[in-house]
Amino acid sequence: MKKLLTILFTLLLYGCSQETLADTVSELGTTPVEILESVANQYGTERDYSVWVFDHEARFSTDDEEYVINLEDELFYVSIAPYIDNTHT
Repeated sequence: MKKLLTILFTLLLYGCSQETLADTVSELGTTPVEILESVANQYGTERDYSVWVFDHEARFSTDDEEYVINLEDELFYVSIAPYIDNTHT
């Protein structure tokens, strides 16, 4: 019984310690502008998620999950991909 409780407790701690994509995004900022500025400032660094910005939302995704933040109507975001030999390397 003691061994079973130890295994269950370990699984519970492991499950609670897993950071979700929502947690990762919330660490970038508290507003959509702060979040997108943080993502833009990370250009060239490796990250565990992809970001797509549309007219009314920013969509973050990994292989396992997706998280969407809504953008206010008065905001718009322009992204310019750098071009040397090709874009989106």
